[in-house]
Amino acid sequence: GGWNPPNAGATNSTGFTGFPGGHRDNGGGYNYFVFNGYWWSSTDAGSEYAWFRHLYYDFAYMSRYTSGQRYGFSVRCLKNTLPQVNTTSVTNVTPSTALVTGEIISEGDQNTIRGFCYSITSNPTISNDTTMNGIGIGLYSGTLQNLTPSTTYYVRAYATNSVGTSYGNEVSFTTQAVLLPTLTTAVVSAISSTGASTGGHVTSDGGALVTARGVAFGTTQNPTTINSTTNNGTGTGVFTSTITGLAASTLYYVRAYATNSVGTAYGNQESFNTLAPAFSCGTSTVSDIDGNNWSLTPGARSATKLSSPYVLCGLDNGTTYWLFMNGRKNGGPGGPSSEKISATPRPAGDQWESLSLPTRPAGDVFATHSVAMARLSTCPARAALATEGRFVSVSDKGHINYSNDGKSWKAATLPNAWNGSLNAVAGYASNLNTPTNPGLSFVAVGAMGTSLTSKDGIDWTLAQAPNEGLPDLRAITALSSSFVAVGAKGSIRSTSDGLSWTERNSGTLEQLNAIGIGNNRLFAAGNAGTLLLSNDSGSTWSSINLPEVSGVDLHAIGHGYLRGSTATDVDRFLVGGSGGYIALTSDGGSTWSSQRIPGASTILGIGRTSRYLAIDDLGQVFTSTDGLAWSRQITPKLSGARSFLSFDWGYLVGASDGRLYGSW
Repeated sequence: GGWNPPNAGATNSTGFTGFPGGHRDNGGGYNYFVFNGYWWSSTDAGSEYAWFRHLYYDFAYMSRYTSGQRYGFSVRCLKNTLPQVNTTSVTNVTPSTALVTGEIISEGDQNTIRGFCYSITSNPTISNDTTMNGIGIGLYSGTLQNLTPSTTYYVRAYATNSVGTSYGNEVSFTTQAVLLPTLTTAVVSAISSTGASTGGHVTSDGGALVTARGVAFGTTQNPTTINSTTNNGTGTGVFTSTITGLAASTLYYVRAYATNSVGTAYGNQESFNTLAPAFSCGTSTVSDIDGNNWSLTPGARSATKLSSPYVLCGLDNGTTYWLFMNGRKNGGPGGPSSEKISATPRPAGDQWESLSLPTRPAGDVFATHSVAMARLSTCPARAALATEGRFVSVSDKGHINYSNDGKSWKAATLPNAWNGSLNAVAGYASNLNTPTNPGLSFVAVGAMGTSLTSKDGIDWTLAQAPNEGLPDLRAITALSSSFVAVGAKGSIRSTSDGLSWTERNSGTLEQLNAIGIGNNRLFAAGNAGTLLLSNDSGSTWSSINLPEVSGVDLHAIGHGYLRGSTATDVDRFLVGGSGGYIALTSDGGSTWSSQRIPGASTILGIGRTSRYLAIDDLGQVFTSTDGLAWSRQITPKLSGARSFLSFDWGYLVGASDGRLYGSW
C-alpha cells in the first residue's frame, strides 16, 4: 500500500501521512492506486461538486481542485483543531487609523470568528484592543481606529473557533505625525465702510480634527488669532466669514486660520481698503483739516481744503453734476459763491483713441496679446474704485511695455537674450494708496510654460524658461497675493511668485482661453463650450454646463460688478465666444441664460465700467445696460483686435499690429 517509487521529496514534514488510494470514477472503475491520493474536503463547490486535495507520487506538492460528487475519494476524519491564520499587510496608515489585512487559511472548525488584535507592546492578544471582522475562511480586512499619532503599534490577525484562538504573524507599523491644517484665504468682497466678506477653504485637517476656523484681520500684515477674528465652525471644507466693526477708509489685512491639536495654521494673506464713510444727504456739516465747520446744501457732496486743479472721482457716468466754489478764512463767513457749472461724465467705450507702443526695429511686427493693470490708489469717496494704476502689455514676440496712465507707454527691461513668446500678464499691488511702497507684483506667461516676473512692471526676470514638457499658458489672473494661469490641454497652474507652480486638476483636456475672478469665484473658459468654476482660489474646479453652447469656443469672461457702485451685481458674470455667443448668470454660476449678439463674430472681451461692453475679433464694440440687450456702437472698427482689458475708468484693446486702442 506504499507509494510508487521513486517517491522523491516525500519527507512527510506536515505529518499528514497520506497513502495513495487512487479513486473510484463515476463509472465504477478504480484508478491510480499507489500513484495518487485523493481526499474529499468538507467544502461544497455547488450542488453537484466539492473541493478535494490531490497528492502525486512524483511531485512534492499538494493540489486543490473540484470534482463531481459521484467520484469516490478517500476521507480522513479529523479532530477539531485550531484555525490557521496569517497577518498579511498594514496599509493606509494615518495619524489615527490603519488598514490591516489577514487571511484564514484553515478554520479547523466552522463558524470561526476572525479579527485583529493590536497593542503598543509586542505579541498582542485578544485581551488587548481588537477588531471583529466577520467569520469564515479567506482574506479579510479591518480598520484600526483611535490610534495615537507618531506611535509604533504591533498587530496580529486572530481566529477563534470551538477549540480556541490562534494568532498570525506579528506586523509592526508607526502612525503618522499630526500636522498643522492646510488652508487658503478667500478673496475679499462686499467691502463697505465698516465691514467686508471673505472666508477660507480648509483642504486638509493635518490628521486631527479642526476645532476652530475663521479669519484673523487687522491693520498690520500677517494677522494672527491674537488680532481680531471670526469663528466659523469646525472641520474641513469651505466657509464664509463676515467682518464687521471696521474703521472707514482704512487698509486691512486678513488671513484664514484653522486650529487642530498641533496648533493654528494660516492661509494666504489678502488685503482691502474699507470705503469712506457713507454721507447722509441732507443739511449737516463737515470739517476741513483745520477743523473749520462748513454747512452743506441738502443732497450735496462737498470737498474741502482744496488746491487747483482738483480731480473729482467716484462720479457716475451719464449723470449730470452741478458744481460751484466758495471760500472763507479763519472761520469767517464765506463770500459769494462762484457761478454754477455743470458736467456730465461720459461713458467709456463711446470714443476711442489709437495709441502707439514704443518704436521697434523695422520689420519687427508683433501682436499685443494681453494688457493688465495693477490698481495703485483708490478714490476717497469710493475706496473700491481705483484712480491710478500701473499698466503692462505683452506681445507674441516677447515684448513687454509699461505705462502709468494707459496712454503713454515705454519699453520694459527684459532678461538678457530673452526671445520667447508671451500670451498673458497680470499684476496686483499689496499696499494700496502707498506711493512709496505699493508692493507691486506682475507675472507674464506664454508658450511652453514660460513665466517672467517683475516687482514694478518695468524690470523683468525670467522665472520659468520655455520647456517643451510644459503646456502653453493662454491667460492669467491675479488674486490679492497669488496668480492662476490656464492654457493648453486643460492646464490650470497656480503660483505665489511665478517661480514655483502647482498644477491643478481641471478635469478637462480642452484648451482654456480665459480666466476671470469676482466675489471669491474663479471662472475658466475654453474650447468646446468648456466653463469651469472654483470657489477656493483655484485649488479645485468643477464643470458648468452652459445652455446652447454646442460648437462654441469661449474666449471671454466678465464680472458684472461695478466697483464702488451701490448696485454691485456681485454675483453677475458673463462669458463670450465664437458666433457672438454670450451667456449670463446672476447667481454666481448656478443658472445661466444665453444668446447670440446679432452681427457679432468671436467675442474676445467683456467688461463693465458704467455699463457692459463687449468686443469681437472684427473690432466691433457692443454695449448693454443690463447684459441682456446689446447694441453695436457706431464707432470705427478697432482693426486687428486681439486682446481686451476692462479697468475702473475705461478699456484698452490690443491689436495684431502692436497698437493699443483706449477709451475712458
